Amino acid sequence: MADDRRMGPKIAMVAAVAENRTIGDDGEIPWHYPADLAHFKQTTTGHPVIMGRRTYEGIADQLGGPLPERTNIVLSRSSMTLPAGAVHASGVQQAVDMAAEDAAQRGVDVVYVAGGESIYSDFLSRADQLVLTEVHRGVGGDTKFPAFDESNWAETRRDDRGEFSFVTYHRRTDWYDQTGLTVSLAFDSAVEWLGVTVQQHRWTGFFRPGVISQIDESRRSSATRESQMMDGNNQQAYDRGTSLFSPDGRIYQVEYAREAVSRGAPSLGIRTGDGVIFAAMSRASSSLMEPESIEKLHKLDDHLGTASSGHVADARQLIDFAREQSQVSRLRYGEPVGVEDLTKSVTDKIQENTQLGGTRPFGAALLIGGIEEGQPRLFGADPSGTPNEWRATVIGGGREEINAVLEDEWEEGLDLGTGLSLAVRALQNHEEEISADSLSLSTVTVDDGYRDLPKNEVADAVAEADGHAGSDDEADDAE
Repeated sequence: MADDRRMGPKIAMVAAVAENRTIGDDGEIPWHYPADLAHFKQTTTGHPVIMGRRTYEGIADQLGGPLPERTNIVLSRSSMTLPAGAVHASGVQQAVDMAAEDAAQRGVDVVYVAGGESIYSDFLSRADQLVLTEVHRGVGGDTKFPAFDESNWAETRRDDRGEFSFVTYHRRTDWYDQTGLTVSLAFDSAVEWLGVTVQQHRWTGFFRPGVISQIDESRRSSATRESQMMDGNNQQAYDRGTSLFSPDGRIYQVEYAREAVSRGAPSLGIRTGDGVIFAAMSRASSSLMEPESIEKLHKLDDHLGTASSGHVADARQLIDFAREQSQVSRLRYGEPVGVEDLTKSVTDKIQENTQLGGTRPFGAALLIGGIEEGQPRLFGADPSGTPNEWRATVIGGGREEINAVLEDEWEEGLDLGTGLSLAVRALQNHEEEISADSLSLSTVTVDDGYRDLPKNEVADAVAEADGHAGSDDEADDAE
């Protein structure tokens, strides 16, 4: 699992957990320990507390409002009207950002996460601490605390109270020898050194004092190598690392990935007043290839679609990930994922491959569009992991020619039929001869959701665009 922790306040998950990981049953806590309630209050008072909608509603029912003396940050994909002392966050990153800002204003360095089950699962990879009340028995229930690898956590506090114990765990970041000496090493790729295989971009290990001189010598050699690269005599070294900036602030591997996208056949997206349109051209590498086997437009969910360009296998990985995230939202929250939230999840995954050793950037770009709260939205995701919202845009080859048409002719409130004609004409500005066999069209609307246009409708759109171009030529001749 990727380490999602970021700079900012520490994130601590606070929960009461039975031996079988039960934390609740039918919205209720299946035990009552006054000391545990007092411990929760003492721990979290004065700090921002992130919680899910159902957890907040249970607290509000019992207390008649939000937790006092704490900013209650309620994470829900549905909009909410909340009283003073509580604020709404529509996504995990927004909740973290709001909590960090609140923590800074309060002058504290810990943000607490108070459940429920899906919220704990979302934050486990981000958490720095687990503040648990461990109940020493198994309890039946329908809500569980997520399983975690205890080898990644160090127990730093235990207060036994008979039927339960207050226990604090900190995520392991260093190993200590008997003298307390700590040695932390960061590597950008998998290496084998001193008999230890390192497989992550960040690894922390334990060494006896006798080998410290070897470590220091290795660090000096590494510094010498870096100095040699910086003198301009070894510029090609910057080509080989995805996580290495060149002296002029560039990551060459990301630029090469963008070049791979630009060599692909173009795909475009247009936001209209009725919905989102995707159009993609395909290039068969052989006359023996079935044109239908080249897929560049994909359904992500009933209300979401995507268009791709670039390295096909890389694009499929991102599309599968996007589909998984769409289903996760429906299973966890009972509601469709937002277009912007999904795009940022995909771009976060893309961005990870630009800073981890032993990987390469995705050589593909995506356009992600759909309906969110009744409104069409269109986003782009490029190999750098940057999300941008667009009215109309293109990925792949022929960007300048295609964008020139889109910029000239796109207008607010465009209807779906006009948008389809515009999509075809924009592609024709890059490649004049377009047939229905080499073109794919799809739409996402409020009424019909995601829909791939059959070939007869694609042919009609091409014919209409040809007619529009012919009328323009006649007008030019008349002038």
